[in-house]
Amino acid sequence: MKIIKTQRDMDDIVCKKVDELQAQYSSKKTPLRINFRKFVRSKLSIKRSDVFTHNIHSYPGRLFPYIPIFFLSNTRYCPPRGKVLDPFCGSGTVLLESIVNPFFKRDVYGIEINPLGRLISKVKTTPIDPNRLNRKIKTVLNLISEASKINNPKRSIPDFKNINIWYSEPAKNGLGLVKACIEKLRNDDCKDFLWLCFSKLARSVSNADPNIPPPVLLRINKYKDSYRYGALKKRIERNENPNVALLFSDIVHANADRIKQLWSIDEIKDMNVKSSIIGCDARKIRKNNCLIKGALTNGVGKKINNSISLIITSPPYLAAQKYVRSTKLELLWLGLTSETELHDLQKRTIGTESISLRTIREEIGIEAIDSLLHKIEKYSKERMLIAYEYFKNMKQTFNECNQVLKDDGYMVLVVGNNKIGNMTVNTAKLLTDLAQQSKFDVVYILRDEIKDRGMITKRHDTGGLIKDEFVVVLRKKKGNPNGAF
Repeated sequence: MKIIKTQRDMDDIVCKKVDELQAQYSSKKTPLRINFRKFVRSKLSIKRSDVFTHNIHSYPGRLFPYIPIFFLSNTRYCPPRGKVLDPFCGSGTVLLESIVNPFFKRDVYGIEINPLGRLISKVKTTPIDPNRLNRKIKTVLNLISEASKINNPKRSIPDFKNINIWYSEPAKNGLGLVKACIEKLRNDDCKDFLWLCFSKLARSVSNADPNIPPPVLLRINKYKDSYRYGALKKRIERNENPNVALLFSDIVHANADRIKQLWSIDEIKDMNVKSSIIGCDARKIRKNNCLIKGALTNGVGKKINNSISLIITSPPYLAAQKYVRSTKLELLWLGLTSETELHDLQKRTIGTESISLRTIREEIGIEAIDSLLHKIEKYSKERMLIAYEYFKNMKQTFNECNQVLKDDGYMVLVVGNNKIGNMTVNTAKLLTDLAQQSKFDVVYILRDEIKDRGMITKRHDTGGLIKDEFVVVLRKKKGNPNGAF
């Protein structure tokens, strides 16, 4: 195997594979099987587990890092100093991989509607001087220690429905004390880091099942025959009266070590390459503006027009992921939303199941999509409208993506199929058709088996089982050669 020592070495390896895939796809016109993990680990010698800041915080439906690594490790899709965008950045996998790539470090923009996702992405990709961070950590831990010695110390506990179901009284009071101490600190990157650690703590000491993304009460008998039983039983016992301050300290120090790994990369430390959260709505990329825990995002407005070389993104699944609901406890404790705002946020999320039955459906303009909507309507008007809103919103997103991409720029979509009722929806093909309507050409289509990535791979009958992800490579160019599934 060729030893990778330079940009050119890596570029040659990936471009050779790209040429092979394009030739095969041109011949077969059907999605090609590829194991991204195997290729990246064996050919590029890049391995991902708990490295850099990837595991700084859990998040539902995280993108498999080996997919963006593959597309970021060459010049075919993006020049060495080209700009990258992820309009559905989630917890920032694409953002992080763009700035830590061993040979092709690039500036990257992220857009995410979930405030927790924006916070995670921001902290995950922000270098902080370890000495400065350690001083801030010492300050907050001292505040917590001193407050714990006072009778009836100040606590900052949110008022939301059923909080006493999700938390024991000691857990709730401990969280309230830690939160009040963080609130005393000056706003800066270190404070955002501490808020992220607090968010992780809020889920850790809750009564929610840690194996299910949306908050569901942990029922220990469900795991009676599982290897997880012992650990989960101890978790339940611990959370009846948790040492919240000690747990917070453990989380903070573990995450500080992760930030230290980020700081060790000179280009990131010196801000020669950086990640920026620029907004919260993929349907309005050029008009974005939103908050990250009190700080305004680095909005770029219309300046982003025709400036992006490569888009890599995993759009929301059609009614198969409850992204906002999955982060409900964290959002409410952080004060990033109220319960009322939580419902509104869910309604504004692409792929939401919260729709109005009074929605007027118009033709999407893609025969396969409009035909599918007619079929679904016979089964359920509500589920038809859910699908209609999804494709309408994705159409707006693709139009925006086309506007911000440079001429001949590329877009990589990571998409999974699913079911509505007893109907299999070939979401990957339908989104490909929709992208072509927005003046994208299909370069080739790949498929990779879904591993355990924090996905809800099986839901109730309406969600179905998501076994594979399709990776659709598109190019902004006039003309419409058809891709095939």
